[in-house]
Amino acid sequence: MLPKLLKRFSASAFLKGTLFLSLAGILTRIMGFFFRILISRVFQEKGMGIFQLSMPLITLFLGFSSTGIQIAISKYVAQFSVTGDTCKMKRYIWVGLSMGLMISCSIGSILYVFSGEIANYWLHEPLCAPLLKIAAISFPPSTIHACLNGYFIGKKEAKVPAYSQLLEQAVRISTVLLVLWFCKWQQKGYSYALLMWGNVWGEIATCLYSYGAFRKHIALQHCSLTKSNQQAPFFQTVEDISRLAVPLSCNRLILGLLQSLEAAQIPRMLQVFGYAGSTALSIYGVLTGMSLSVILFPASIVGSAATMLLPTVSQAKTRRDQATISALVNRSFFWGFSLGFLALVGFFLFGKPIGKILFDSPLAGKFITVLGFICPFLYMSTLFTSMINGLGKPLYAFFIQCFSISIRIMFILFAIPLWGINGYLWGLLISSIFSAGCNYMVIKNLTK
Repeated sequence: MLPKLLKRFSASAFLKGTLFLSLAGILTRIMGFFFRILISRVFQEKGMGIFQLSMPLITLFLGFSSTGIQIAISKYVAQFSVTGDTCKMKRYIWVGLSMGLMISCSIGSILYVFSGEIANYWLHEPLCAPLLKIAAISFPPSTIHACLNGYFIGKKEAKVPAYSQLLEQAVRISTVLLVLWFCKWQQKGYSYALLMWGNVWGEIATCLYSYGAFRKHIALQHCSLTKSNQQAPFFQTVEDISRLAVPLSCNRLILGLLQSLEAAQIPRMLQVFGYAGSTALSIYGVLTGMSLSVILFPASIVGSAATMLLPTVSQAKTRRDQATISALVNRSFFWGFSLGFLALVGFFLFGKPIGKILFDSPLAGKFITVLGFICPFLYMSTLFTSMINGLGKPLYAFFIQCFSISIRIMFILFAIPLWGINGYLWGLLISSIFSAGCNYMVIKNLTK
């Protein structure tokens, strides 16, 4: 049996890609764990809260700049790899990369110029303004990196995206630690803005690495100008990419706005419940910066599989291979629920010791124990959403995610003032169950 399994593994780009991305994700999260333990003690809970309060909005703008085009590039690269249209594939890559770079430069400029107004009127925390201004610098390299990753994922060659994850985390952590060491040696002060500078240098490093790997790899993709392998007209290319990227980017924008609203309202509603402003930020920092990072640790495997599912489903759809798509649905349900259930049991039994040992925070341990119940539903939703996008139906996933976030926002506005942070934890669980159930029903209807 072992030789057969090894032969099957060596022939499966999906399994190899999932393994590479999973290992890279696990190592990256392990590095991030130790880093978070350190910075949570250096910058304290309030500093972590301010940093985490800024991240949803930054992720929103980054996602709008690159996510839709990255997925479009991945889908078209996978499609043209099946049909052999190499010249078209190259044209779609360069046009998509150019579009993403123009969008990211524009959005980064807006964020840089209006960082103060956004921090005051959207996040309701002026201390976030310097972090937003620093983050804007990372937008162009981050978008280039994302689009090039889309190419490698479409080719089902996950080594470069996997290595880039490790490189980004290593540069980010080493930069912050070196500056902290220098400031301590020189007896100079530092602020939590240093954390954002680490992100900037990490994005620049991965951008340079990904571009070098892309130039080397794309040079090997020779194309012969046959009748079936002509370069697509420029405006046709833009239209095709936009047809998929614009709905995905708009989806990401609206979802990001809802998530940013969600993040901004949690500290405010905790104050309505009765906490002081600094205490509310501290609780928010423990929940998002510490506890959720632990809960999402096993999700690196699920996220890697979801990343590889998109081109696999897209290629199966191009070949009209319904049997493969149906098999992927069943396997996604089984593995998503199984891994989620194992995570639930582990966090329920060991959540409190994990919070105490890693973060020296009993509150983090309490959150980890409770949040473990969302794992089965969260992991299944991740896989199903990727499949829905691979089938070319991003609006279905968008509406489900919108309703899911709306449920959480309702719990923030009405349950937190009554029950404190426990009201939000209930909202997370209910919204996760809703999202998993709806995604499963949609994917079953699409694959009948």
